[in-house]
Amino acid sequence: MTQASAIFFALVACSGCAVHRPQTYRLVEQGTTRVLLPPGVARPDLAQRKLTADIGVGGAPCPLDAGAVAMRVRNRSVVLTVKRDTLLKQPPGWLSNWTAGLESQGCLAPGGGLKLADRIAESLPLDPKSAFRLLYVSTADIGPRIRLQVVSPILRQGASPDAPVLDTAATSGNDASLTVVVSPQRI
Repeated sequence: MTQASAIFFALVACSGCAVHRPQTYRLVEQGTTRVLLPPGVARPDLAQRKLTADIGVGGAPCPLDAGAVAMRVRNRSVVLTVKRDTLLKQPPGWLSNWTAGLESQGCLAPGGGLKLADRIAESLPLDPKSAFRLLYVSTADIGPRIRLQVVSPILRQGASPDAPVLDTAATSGNDASLTVVVSPQRI
């Protein structure tokens, strides 16, 4: 066996013993809370992370530092440095609003703001409630992430298109939910 072959086999054998970072999401206990660890993160106390986001960039220059997130555009990719403690101090919905602003300024390609906000929220170990709070202003926040679907009935032949289809029996709600009870009419 030659010396080059011996070195090759030694490297292959040692690579199996190397420390590998997990490639799945894991929910772990940290004190009194649960923290969601993203793929590639081994510790729940990671304070800062540098990563590349594969999103489209626009033609306008991007701001370099927003306090919680520093970014650089390199070879049409966005390189981010995310600081956990500073990010958690931001107001509700800050992450979505900040990335939407970058998109509207032309720094990010259309649709890139939502992708970047999600990527940042998923980059560090965070309590799921904190990640949700950074993305949404409230639980009733209707924005580009929310899909509403309206289903219209098929009316019987000869029925007037202006005829009411449903009777509202009751409505109730608060700032977090809306409940509407309806009953069908014979048309």
